[in-house]
Amino acid sequence: MSNKVLLPLIVVICLYASSCSAIKCYTCLSLTDVSCADDFDKRNHNLTDGCAQCGKQKGTVKTHVVIRACLEKVIGGNECTKLTKDGAEALNCLCNTDGCNAASSIYVTIAIMSAPLLILAKHL
Repeated sequence: MSNKVLLPLIVVICLYASSCSAIKCYTCLSLTDVSCADDFDKRNHNLTDGCAQCGKQKGTVKTHVVIRACLEKVIGGNECTKLTKDGAEALNCLCNTDGCNAASSIYVTIAIMSAPLLILAKHL
């Protein structure tokens, strides 16, 4: 097989394999574990293996709540969505790399991951 065919084939296989592999996420609830809140210390928590995507939700109803979760199915991209209903407000964030839901703000994680693409696009 020529290099012209082999290289694109390897790239496609690598991209497909990485998108199908499971990731590790933090799972906790600040109502039952105060160390799950935004001053999150990764050393106090184990990663849950076998996740399709990581999630973090924080919001306030009567008290401030942070939930870090391991999702079984991919339900979106690396993004955060703000929800407001009946005076309650929540920020739902999704991410796709090991331990990404440890960040106090997943926006920071997304910005760091996006930076190389933006730099590359600028030079094209």
